[in-house]
Amino acid sequence: PCGLWVKANKGSLKRHAHKWHGVVRGGDTDTVSCTWAECDAKMLKSSVPRHTLCTHLGEAFECNGCSRIFTRDYSWRSHAAKCTCGVFGYSVTYIPSARAINLKGIFPK
Repeated sequence: PCGLWVKANKGSLKRHAHKWHGVVRGGDTDTVSCTWAECDAKMLKSSVPRHTLCTHLGEAFECNGCSRIFTRDYSWRSHAAKCTCGVFGYSVTYIPSARAINLKGIFPK
């Protein structure tokens, strides 16, 4: 909602909140409100990055073998240990309105 670009991972979201929004580190067991527009969810401070990825960016993990969708990478890992499709790995997707930059291949070797 602030308009700045941030990598879609928990660490980058934490650093962004600290640097640009004054969120102090620590207090992970404090209850906080989501700051995204039109979202009134309350959660543990430590849950904010995961909430942002899942709820606001629509992060999902699709099994490359059976195309089953998971909202958490650890759920896919548990599934992968049992998946009988013979294809390993997953593809990460986000909601269509999430802007993404593909850096693959833009830097010279």
